[in-house]
Amino acid sequence: ALDYYKRAVSGQKNSFVVTFYLLKAGMLAEQNGNAKAALGFYNRIKKEFPKSREATEIDKYIARVEVQKPA
Repeated sequence: ALDYYKRAVSGQKNSFVVTFYLLKAGMLAEQNGNAKAALGFYNRIKKEFPKSREATEIDKYIARVEVQKPA
């Protein structure tokens, strides 16, 4: 399923669609124990789409993953 989310955002210009699927991809990566990938998706939302609806709460997702990451 993660590959489908990645494909959904590649080449998309609609920020609503991209941020929606980036968030879904991050959540799935997080569920699968892939903190590095999850952070990548979440940070992309924060950096590339700071005015999006998803970006308004993205810091809580980032913090949750950073807390769970092994030192």
